Amino acid sequence: MPCALVLALAPAVAASGPDGTYGNEAGCRFAADGSYDDDSLLRLSADRYDTFATGCEFLQGLRASDGSKVMTMLCGHEGETFQSIEFMRIVKQGKEDAYDLYSQSGEHIGGVRRCM
Repeated sequence: MPCALVLALAPAVAASGPDGTYGNEAGCRFAADGSYDDDSLLRLSADRYDTFATGCEFLQGLRASDGSKVMTMLCGHEGETFQSIEFMRIVKQGKEDAYDLYSQSGEHIGGVRRCM
C-alpha cells in the first residue's frame, strides 16, 4: 500500500490539546500571571502540557474510539539538559469544561478546568 494512502487512512488528528487554557488552581494562576511557586501546578493548552518541573510540547495527537486523545510529547525537565519523549491520555469529564489527565502507565495525573 502506498505510504500516502496509509497516512490518509490513519486516525491522527492535529497535535492539539483542547482549545483554550486549562489548569488546576496553581496552573491557572501560572497561566494568568506567571506565578511559579506551587509544586502542584498542572496546565494544559492546545500545544503544551506543563507541571512545576516539566514542560512538554505536543507533537502528535491520536483520537481513541472512546473519544479520549493520546498525545505524544517532547518534554524538558527543570535542571536537566536532556529531553524525554512521553505520552499522555486526555479524557473529557462528561459535559463539564474539564479534563482528566493520565500518564502513559495509566496513573491519574489530575484534573484540569478551563482557566478564567
